[in-house]
Amino acid sequence: MALSTYSDLKAAIADWAARAGLLADVTPDFVTLTEGLFNHGDEELGFAPLRCRQMETAANLAVTAGAVALPSDFLEVRRVTAATSPVRELSYAEPGWLKEAYPAGQNADAPKFYTIEGDTLRSVANVELVYYRTVPALSDASPTNWLLTTFPNAYLFGGLLHYALYQMNDEATARYLRLLRGAVRGLTRSDMTARAGVFEKRTAAGAY
Repeated sequence: MALSTYSDLKAAIADWAARAGLLADVTPDFVTLTEGLFNHGDEELGFAPLRCRQMETAANLAVTAGAVALPSDFLEVRRVTAATSPVRELSYAEPGWLKEAYPAGQNADAPKFYTIEGDTLRSVANVELVYYRTVPALSDASPTNWLLTTFPNAYLFGGLLHYALYQMNDEATARYLRLLRGAVRGLTRSDMTARAGVFEKRTAAGAY
């Protein structure tokens, strides 16, 4: 069975679960819940959120009156750089501390900090925001994304995990959680190798 579109994925989950009739209405929920795991993780399941280079993007944000809305697909900051001359990488500061430490505001030509309140990034200068974005949600209107194309097994095992939870099947839940963790570890390892290559540990001076 092909596994390259949203329809393929729903059919595969139903096929693996051998419950196509029962799952017709709830399979889309399993996909949505799986995307929630990728984006945010789940402490109860012991599942860390997915973070890899395909989720990274950059946006130039024009600040007005010290504030600018975060992108709608924002998940987590990678880097915030003030568009000053020279450019300056900013550090995060807790909002209350920043207001107390700089009651009159920071120097717009040489800022040091940014903060985030709700869906708003606060800075005294325009910034370049490098951030992790959400995994694009699958739907009938958006039938594929980079994760389904690159690692369909992660989506499949995630859907089957939520089917097992739906069925309150502890044995199947443990099995598919293990498989999903393995798929995500494989993706993370592949990401690290793509970024930096494969390093060999030296066993002696000048030797490998």
